[in-house]
Amino acid sequence: MSMRRRSANCRSAAGTVLNSARRAALAQAELRDSDDRLLARATSGCMPFPLPAR
Repeated sequence: MSMRRRSANCRSAAGTVLNSARRAALAQAELRDSDDRLLARATSGCMPFPLPAR
């Protein structure tokens, strides 16, 4: 697999939660340039947990 390297200015980054349940969640993030072209997209499986009380 080859990857092209190109110079692009990232204009916006957005993250969303696609699905959330008690023990698991699915999140997605996108980077777009000044022409609103998609530069990158990432998805992640997450395991939410409560933070300890201070």
